[in-house]
Amino acid sequence: MGDPGPVNVARIVAIAPADDAAAARLAELLAPADIAVVRQPDAGEACAALVMDGDEATCVAVVATDLDAIRHVRDTLPDMPPVAVGRSPAAADVVAAFRAGAFDLIDVAADSQAAVLATFDRVLAEAHRRADRRRRLAAMRAIVEDFLRVLVKAERRSLDLEQRIAGGPEPDIDPDRPPRVLVVDDDPDVVDMLVHVLATEGIDARSAGAGAPAIEQVAQARTAGEAVDLLLIDKNLPDIDGLRVIGRCRDIDPHLTAMIMTGFASTESAIDAADLGVAGYVLKPFDDIASLVRRVREVADRALAERRERRYLARIKERHSEFLLRYRQLAAQFDKLA
Repeated sequence: MGDPGPVNVARIVAIAPADDAAAARLAELLAPADIAVVRQPDAGEACAALVMDGDEATCVAVVATDLDAIRHVRDTLPDMPPVAVGRSPAAADVVAAFRAGAFDLIDVAADSQAAVLATFDRVLAEAHRRADRRRRLAAMRAIVEDFLRVLVKAERRSLDLEQRIAGGPEPDIDPDRPPRVLVVDDDPDVVDMLVHVLATEGIDARSAGAGAPAIEQVAQARTAGEAVDLLLIDKNLPDIDGLRVIGRCRDIDPHLTAMIMTGFASTESAIDAADLGVAGYVLKPFDDIASLVRRVREVADRALAERRERRYLARIKERHSEFLLRYRQLAAQFDKLA
């Protein structure tokens, strides 16, 4: 937005019939200056019309006693300060209007045409100033965020180099390691088949025949730095319900991804699974093994990528905690100023 031009449209919000006199008088004051007056029944329609107008020079005038309308304009269009309009308004109404967010006030019973036009010009100049300030703040924030992205990329390369020099990357951020899937089912034929077909696809497939051993494996893997990326688990296990196993495994590894195998998905179990944030259901019997493997591979790959991302970010936060604290403080200041 360049230098402000003259106001050529005034959007008047007249909420109640009693406000018609003030709105009509304002229209009379603006008419000789070739300012079109477009009356809207409420602040919402006035704001919507302003948005549709785009860069057209506009102004919002609202009835001084309608504090809700003033607040709506203030909150909906932060770059367009509202003008309160009244006919000899009481001092209390004037104070309340400014407290609600009015930028200026027009008294149609006392203000001359020149004064009214000057008020509208001030409003438009303020609108341009606010819009320019918002753009500058957005540009400054974008620069800071671009720098942060460059820092993250540089730190990734630095971490990988340090790990190679030290004798190999950490298991969680090793770019060459395959996703780890723990298959849990009390049917050994199902387990053997799934482990075999997943392994042929390059997946590190492991197995457990019940809930308790599965929980133990997740804990051991976590301790050894070889976290399980995906838990592919039967809902009905002989010792512990599959959903409960997921919950207990999440106590060990909060970011563990899980998929449920079941022959029947009830509404209740579906709700429970949704509450746990499972990645989906696998229905038995397996009609299309190839499709099943592709789906498991996609979920496992995504889980591994997210795990790596979290680990990278955790390491970067450790190394640059002071800078990131200052960045968050700066971002919060940008939000307040905007």
